[in-house]
Amino acid sequence: CRGNEYFPHSFIFGSVSAVLEPAGRAWLEYATQIKNLGGIVIYDLNARDKALPTLGDGKPDWRYYREIVDAWSKVADIIKASDEDLERAYPDYSIIDRMMEWIKTAKCAVVTRGKAGSVAISINELLIEQESIQLNNVTNTVGAGDNFLAGLAVHILNTEQTNPGGYLSELQFLLQAGTNAANLHLLK
Repeated sequence: CRGNEYFPHSFIFGSVSAVLEPAGRAWLEYATQIKNLGGIVIYDLNARDKALPTLGDGKPDWRYYREIVDAWSKVADIIKASDEDLERAYPDYSIIDRMMEWIKTAKCAVVTRGKAGSVAISINELLIEQESIQLNNVTNTVGAGDNFLAGLAVHILNTEQTNPGGYLSELQFLLQAGTNAANLHLLK
């Protein structure tokens, strides 16, 4: 365990409270402390326009949101987003372009794409795509992204026990773990 008695060795965060002050600043400071102690930080965008401050025209302030994501990308080892998150927050970027931008400071970026599967890229620019498993009779996908994130996190933390940083060269297994966890949720 790389943490100490006061801090865990990993921090997985994906909450609208990242954009609400003073909580957002406090969460980022906490993640930075864990990172400085050698811990792993995983950040999930969870772009929700209703949580954002609004501009004079009443529309969400996505510039403010992008500044927050940029700050987290400097702390996070892994950044996870959905294609829908990216469409809302970064409409002028392709998914791959945004991921390439994130891995300038993070070690790995992962994007889920619903029925189109998922994609990951690591600092060594290894790009892997994972097809989704087509399930019949899925009526509600709420929570599938959270379960995908849980599958990623479990795989990363298990890998870290025996091969620190090994998940960066095992992106296919990383995406499969996330996909399997999401599918278990969707099958319920």
